[in-house]
Amino acid sequence: MKSDFQELRLNVEWRLKRRARRVSAIADVPSDCNAVFFTVDDPIARNQVFPFYLYSSKLRQAYGIRFCELDWRCLQAEEKPAAVFPRVQWVCLQTWFDLSGQQIEFLLERINQIFPNARINYFDWFAPLDLRYAGRLQGWIHRYYKKQVLRDVEDYRRPHQGDTNLTDYYSRRFGLDMPVTMQEPVDDRFFSDKLLLGPSFYLAPYLISRFSRPMPVHTRKFDVHARIAIAGEPWYSRMRQEAKTALGALQHRRVIQDGRVSRSQFMREVEASTLCFSPFGYGEICWRDFEAIACGAVLVKPDVGHIRMDPDLLLAEETYAAVRWDLADFRDTVEQLLGDESRRSIMAARAFEAVYQYLSSQRFVDQVQWLFTADPLYEAVDKDAAPHRATPVRL
Repeated sequence: MKSDFQELRLNVEWRLKRRARRVSAIADVPSDCNAVFFTVDDPIARNQVFPFYLYSSKLRQAYGIRFCELDWRCLQAEEKPAAVFPRVQWVCLQTWFDLSGQQIEFLLERINQIFPNARINYFDWFAPLDLRYAGRLQGWIHRYYKKQVLRDVEDYRRPHQGDTNLTDYYSRRFGLDMPVTMQEPVDDRFFSDKLLLGPSFYLAPYLISRFSRPMPVHTRKFDVHARIAIAGEPWYSRMRQEAKTALGALQHRRVIQDGRVSRSQFMREVEASTLCFSPFGYGEICWRDFEAIACGAVLVKPDVGHIRMDPDLLLAEETYAAVRWDLADFRDTVEQLLGDESRRSIMAARAFEAVYQYLSSQRFVDQVQWLFTADPLYEAVDKDAAPHRATPVRL
């Protein structure tokens, strides 16, 4: 009940703050705003923006940020700038993921016309681990803000079948004919001076509320939770079907796997499950990873050791059980975990504590400081005289 009340309170506060700060047209940008967020109306995109509302008072205290929010399509709708806002220092831009290079540059030119003194931060909310716009953006933007990146940046410079490392692996695995693509080249300075890691899915109202109470510890009536949707692009459907097939080897176990349910029922089911199997989606990291951790279930998922997050919350054999991408070891891993209560308890507690510590420390405010600093190298200044600046978090 406490977590339900906390979730409701956070949702109400978030909606009220958003209503107060969201405007419908560029001409309506308040005169006291020095930061403008152009955002996409999508659940994953909203999750990237929510923390700025959650910590808005602390961001104002630390960096002097006063922001408003608009739909990103306002930039497309304006035939010519209706007004100019020289006081705006920062523009944070989300877009949809099917724009051409020319469309991206049009948006950037429009921002420069309307906000001539603003630095632009691009917010990449896409699920796949790609940098599809980075090559076009790198000469325009201040920072490129993303939830996770590949540890080996050279992987971004290699040709892939499809758009990402996932499409490449599964198209080859299943013999699918996908076009070979190369992302626009990005230079080394993009990775050292522009790319900034932000938090992942765990900063959402319904998850924050669950991490505000002790980790659920009780008798669990299900062995494995694994509701898996199949429909999607060919490589995705084949990948998810393989995951569903792997569950067939657990017929003697109590497994939840069929049908679609409400989020509240889904969370109750996970809380009643010993393990939670989270196969890849269109990207490696997804909501279910942190739903499992919040519910005290041991997360089982394909190995994500090639991914870097900040903080690195998914560490194989510490905070989750890693299986091979072809799932050849899936059954053995599950059976070993179900037979080792001590290992499960330690793993679940470590995972929950890692997320809890991040949220309780309110580290987000320091994590995003590089978005609102003028230079990667600077000295601290008196925050009463100017926005506070601290050492940036580098990759």
